[in-house]
Amino acid sequence: MRGEAALNPQELEAAFVAFNAMSETLSASWQALQQQVSSLSAELATSRRERLYQLREKERLAHRFADLLDALPGGVVVIDDQGRVEEFNPQAQTLFDDIHSGAEWQALVDDLLVAKPGHAHEYETRDGLCLSISARSLDGEPGQIILLTDVSETRRLQVMLDRKQRLSAMGEMAAGLAHQIRTPISSALLYASQLCECELSTTDRARFAQKISDRLQHMEHQVGDMLCFARGADGESSRLDLDALLQDLDDELESHLQGDEVDLTVDATSIATDSALNRLVINQDALLGVLTNLVLNAIQVSTEKLTISLRFGLTDQGMIIACEDDGPGISDDVLARIFDPFFTTRSDGTGLGLAIARSVMHAHGGSIEARSVIGDGTRFELFIPFPSEVTPLIQPMADDSADETSPFKLQKAK
Repeated sequence: MRGEAALNPQELEAAFVAFNAMSETLSASWQALQQQVSSLSAELATSRRERLYQLREKERLAHRFADLLDALPGGVVVIDDQGRVEEFNPQAQTLFDDIHSGAEWQALVDDLLVAKPGHAHEYETRDGLCLSISARSLDGEPGQIILLTDVSETRRLQVMLDRKQRLSAMGEMAAGLAHQIRTPISSALLYASQLCECELSTTDRARFAQKISDRLQHMEHQVGDMLCFARGADGESSRLDLDALLQDLDDELESHLQGDEVDLTVDATSIATDSALNRLVINQDALLGVLTNLVLNAIQVSTEKLTISLRFGLTDQGMIIACEDDGPGISDDVLARIFDPFFTTRSDGTGLGLAIARSVMHAHGGSIEARSVIGDGTRFELFIPFPSEVTPLIQPMADDSADETSPFKLQKAK
């Protein structure tokens, strides 16, 4: 074209070379991009298949867990951090007729359950069922899951087994006990025959009558121990009436504390006005028998003036009763066996008193322990716990959100 300089062939050739190079670069980049797209598409398809598989598996597990929870013989309840019901399974609904979404868990419990003395985490329903209750926090979520298990049949079988074991143990000592009873009967018959003598003075007649009475009381005590051991700690439990307990104890021991040979001190002033006493549920007659037995044991093994102290105290967990004496003490080998049924160091003893005491303490969920030093006295320490309360431990609100795909899903409350 006129007015314009003609292109230099070399420059034109260089331009074509650059254009071809650029085209090849773009073509290579396009191919690489296509390969990346194909690779990402394959990875996405694989990831989608895996995700769908995981979702199907979680859905399958969700159905399986739902079926499992529906079939469980125990109740399952989920509560939120405010103690309100969120979810539950059918068995929980059979136990709590009024259960529903948003219901106050503690109100349901107070309406249906009564704490069972002597059995931690066990409660009785108004219908007589025995339930074991446990609570677990939810991982990553506020609130708790409550598990309710009906252990009525288990407890019934345990009671039957304990009774059979006691009766079996009594059978083993039948021969020995027959000998122990025959001896005081023979003595009583001998003294009774003496009462028939016409020439017997009034003083001797009274003395023989007293000996007969003593022998009969001894036999009555032996038979009473046998029956008490056979029954175990069966009996009615009620709120502790401390004043009545101390008065009954004084009446039981009055005849054994005549004279100056025994100095008994009973100290319950530190707990007499404590409102926590109202929380204690005990078999008062059984506890009275234990305390009476401990004091009488101390009196019977002592041959010198004896000092006995009986002290009552309270802790955050329950009541402690300490019975301590300054008597002759108990050797280590005897101390190791004093709670064994039918073990005794006295010729006229049945060996059941302390075995009954331990049985009574265990029935209250408590314990009895003994410490002794020869020549320095003996100390028995009894512990009776407060009944446990069905109060859920509310967990603080968690920051983490709930896992929407969790397979552990309960039937939604309606």
